[in-house]
Amino acid sequence: MKRYLALLLLLSLFAAHAKGGTNDGEHKGETEQWQWPQSDTAAVGLDDKPLRRAHSLIRRGKYQRVDSMLVVRHGQLVFEKYYNKGKKRTPHALASAGKSLLSALVGISIGKQQVGSVNDKLHSYFTPYYANYKHWDERKANITLHDLLTMRAGWNCFIGRAKTRCGSLMFNGREPTQAIKWLLDRPMAYKPGEKMLYTDAIPAVLRSVINVAAGDPSKLNYQDDLFKPMGLITKSPFKLTSRQMAMFGQLYLNKGNWHGKQVVPAKWVEKSTSAIYPLSKRWAGQAHGYGYLWWVGSFKNKTSGQVVEGYYAGGNGGQYIVVLPSLDMVVVFTGSNYNNLKIMRQPLGIIEQFILPALDQKT
Repeated sequence: MKRYLALLLLLSLFAAHAKGGTNDGEHKGETEQWQWPQSDTAAVGLDDKPLRRAHSLIRRGKYQRVDSMLVVRHGQLVFEKYYNKGKKRTPHALASAGKSLLSALVGISIGKQQVGSVNDKLHSYFTPYYANYKHWDERKANITLHDLLTMRAGWNCFIGRAKTRCGSLMFNGREPTQAIKWLLDRPMAYKPGEKMLYTDAIPAVLRSVINVAAGDPSKLNYQDDLFKPMGLITKSPFKLTSRQMAMFGQLYLNKGNWHGKQVVPAKWVEKSTSAIYPLSKRWAGQAHGYGYLWWVGSFKNKTSGQVVEGYYAGGNGGQYIVVLPSLDMVVVFTGSNYNNLKIMRQPLGIIEQFILPALDQKT
């Protein structure tokens, strides 16, 4: 009974976060917000003419409902513009870009030896709480954390079909413990690891796993394990300013190290941002693979033809944290192009059309 009540508390807190709750995200002022060092574009080998051209086109509405565009190179914030709903000090909802932050928490939990490994069986974390499951078959017993992190759990859950959008369905009038149980009870469509079915339901389960493993259902660990070591202060882990999004990108560019402190294990950064599974051609755009809650892709300089490899966090509406390691660069976009996949991907095209051509090949 005590374990069940602990899980109930945990999932109640998760439900509060999903609705914008901020208990886990409140700081008491013990640290100051870290500030970006700034420089001009020329000092980091960038020509600002293509960047200003992009800025002009966004401002004139050529690229719709882009809310911000930031470019960081060599650890310096060199270009920063806001449009429409975007403001420098106003946090922006991350949407699915927040999945990549959750990936970092999983890596941290494994590094702390709270979660065993990505090979852990999912149901081993929930057997103390749920005695049995609907639609049971042996495939469910074989779901691993690796399968969840790569969106290949096998449940009949896919965001691209209205009847199987499990993220919204699981919390549809259900108590928190019932919501997680509803997902665990979903019938299987594929063997674990067989097919990618992207769903918003998986983060709920992964957060629960982290907290069950830590034995502390009172917090989601974003602050103490991820934000606080970076000097990042926010009221909600699900909303960050554009500058804070760039901080997270810079953390990963530095292989999980933040000014001498290893926040995320370097091996986890490398593994989670690699193309663990290739994506089929139906995934249009720059992404050609998927890691652990990160998209992995190629960006083609439309001027020179040079192809640059990178990875990014992406969210509904056009929220992007793009990391280009070979260029020592982080690019951030926020936007309000919700539920329009073609338009929300336009910022990735801006990188190819304007940001990469801004590189001064002589430096």
